Amino acid sequence: QRRESISAEACTEGESTFRCPAAYGTGSLSIGTLVHLVPQVLDLKVDLSSASRFPDVDELFLLGTAPSFPVFAYGNPSLGVERAWGITTTLGLRSPWVELEISGFGQLIDDYIYFAPQFNDSGNPAYEVTIRGTWPGYAYSPINAAFYGVDGEVHFWPEGPIGLDIQGAVIRAQDRATADHLVGIPPDQLVVSLVGRPPDRGPLTKTELRLEAEFTDQQRWVKPEQDIAPAPSGYILLGASLETTLDLKIPIRIGIDGTNLLNTSYRDYTSLLRYYAEQPGWDLRIRVGTSF
Repeated sequence: QRRESISAEACTEGESTFRCPAAYGTGSLSIGTLVHLVPQVLDLKVDLSSASRFPDVDELFLLGTAPSFPVFAYGNPSLGVERAWGITTTLGLRSPWVELEISGFGQLIDDYIYFAPQFNDSGNPAYEVTIRGTWPGYAYSPINAAFYGVDGEVHFWPEGPIGLDIQGAVIRAQDRATADHLVGIPPDQLVVSLVGRPPDRGPLTKTELRLEAEFTDQQRWVKPEQDIAPAPSGYILLGASLETTLDLKIPIRIGIDGTNLLNTSYRDYTSLLRYYAEQPGWDLRIRVGTSF
């Protein structure tokens, strides 16, 4: 009420809290078709969909920051229902030596709940000063947006002793009123994995060794004046994993995963922490699991 974003009449005061009720009407609809262009080999799927999402509590009333949330965020109690209208087309190919699935999608979103940096009248980033420090301002606002892109994966020799997996994604998001690209949308990414599947040995079954290279491009579409800091440079991360099953009375799945093995210095564009620090270095994890 002090910042005049919600009226006193909209809330009821209790002993120590306020209740600010709201009602939203949402719905979803999906219609699709699957065409077997070449039975058992080549499929085409088309999906038309509409979906709605009402704002969550943080988007409505958040006002402040946190150690793991390094911006000063302003909720917007006037947010309404976000409504999306989209089409997705997917082509799938299956054969003994290659499996492929690639999708193209387009989506129009009315009143998209956009979380983005705030700027003052001079066009400079707006900051909020508190007793804990100075924080860049971020706010939720409704815009009409368009999302479109392509993603997919291909697996060469999916059942062979050696295989090659490739995954990639390209996504674009724009404000339909200004054609400006939106802040916080993931940059283009490609992941290439060399896979080894040695034969079973004794109790060790379904063993898989994977060497992985992740290529992430710089986010080149957002104008520099729309963000608090320039988009970080692209990077390449190398990783490896080993997974096997101990075929005992109760099978046990054991895995070792290593990421960023070369200790590459990089910043993740989709993380708000990129304004302050680099991402963690190399990471090694051991996992054990079973089903019962």
